[in-house]
Amino acid sequence: MESSPTASYEAVEVVGGRAQPVRMDVLRDRRIGLYVNGEFSASLSSTPDSLESLAYGYAIGEGMARDVGDILSVEVHGDKVYVRLKPPSGGVPTDARARERLDIRSLFYDILHLQEMAPAIYPGHGHFSVIFSAYGGLMSYAVGVDRHCVLWKAAGKVLLSGHCLSDTVAVCSGPVDSTMVEAAARAGIAAVLSPALPTDRAIESARSGHIVIMRFESPARACIYCGEEAISGIEFYRDRLMQPAGW
Repeated sequence: MESSPTASYEAVEVVGGRAQPVRMDVLRDRRIGLYVNGEFSASLSSTPDSLESLAYGYAIGEGMARDVGDILSVEVHGDKVYVRLKPPSGGVPTDARARERLDIRSLFYDILHLQEMAPAIYPGHGHFSVIFSAYGGLMSYAVGVDRHCVLWKAAGKVLLSGHCLSDTVAVCSGPVDSTMVEAAARAGIAAVLSPALPTDRAIESARSGHIVIMRFESPARACIYCGEEAISGIEFYRDRLMQPAGW
């Protein structure tokens, strides 16, 4: 199976009244079968790259595994991925851990950082997810055809690098829905940011899971739908437009 997320196709580009042949990269869209402990679990729409990361992020995000220690092995065979997990056990679930407060300036920095790096990681097609640390450092990113899968992939890349997702920030494309919020809560992600509006169920899930949901219109203007109490520094902007000068 192809490992590249893109394929090149001939097309005709029309600019300024002129038409000329060009080659354009498009995302490969594949149906990936995910099997957990020998049983079929899901059929996912994904690019064919980073499937091990997809499996790790999916297992944690869907609550099948509490942490990477519960994942015994992941094997990729073409368009099928086989995950072997430990038997379920007790313990404190990932989303029950105490969270650090996020800094509003760090969240704005994440948005600015994303816009600066966008030409390199996001060629203008598909969906993206980028994971930042609580202090604004880039940890991973993924681009693909399904916004849920790219979130699971980006999260899985962090886990496979040996780092923890606790108190990280996910910046995603497209509307944030309850599936994404619930996956973030289970993984320990503290905030989900997007340029698109969240769904109503996403907001309700975020409130019960104590997740910050923020929609950004620019690196200096945003709307926080829930989780304001988990953000420090926001009092500076009260009674003002959230447009910090000079950022």
